Amino acid sequence: MSTKLKKQQPSCHLLSAAMASPPIVSSRPASYSAQQKGDGMIKGSCLCGAVKLEISGTPSSLSYCHCARCRKAAGVFSTVLIGPVADLTITGGQDHIARNEPDAPFVHRRAFCETCGSSLGDLATDGGIYVVAASVLDDDPGIKPMGHIHTASKPDWYEITDGLQQFEGDYIPPD
Repeated sequence: MSTKLKKQQPSCHLLSAAMASPPIVSSRPASYSAQQKGDGMIKGSCLCGAVKLEISGTPSSLSYCHCARCRKAAGVFSTVLIGPVADLTITGGQDHIARNEPDAPFVHRRAFCETCGSSLGDLATDGGIYVVAASVLDDDPGIKPMGHIHTASKPDWYEITDGLQQFEGDYIPPD
């Protein structure tokens, strides 16, 4: 006895729309960055578009964070953009941002869109920096990942093989 499988419809309306539309091909060169657009801003938004942000200036780093909180928010690790908090502006949806305050020893507050659940990172730390989840970036930040942070917290079953620097805790830039 054989059973004929029905073709399953995608459960995500975005996937349905993507399958019905022709693929989008960017005419931008691979090295395109927000700085080359002319406005000097790196824009970002959550999945539903309720929260919008802009970053001016050049970010300090783009890192892969393996801390327990990032793993729970994003998977094995979270890709985070870090820079001075003065360069970050929330341009829309401030009232849609919810925060999860951490218990010690964690210091970063998890911000997310209360409508769609998109992880936003820690938008303003007590240390004067922003930590923005790279998943919300709409523009190329113009820098490449520099390394892996909080590798002491990564799961044993995950092996880092990309050759980037690894730091057991935070990356502390040299003076």
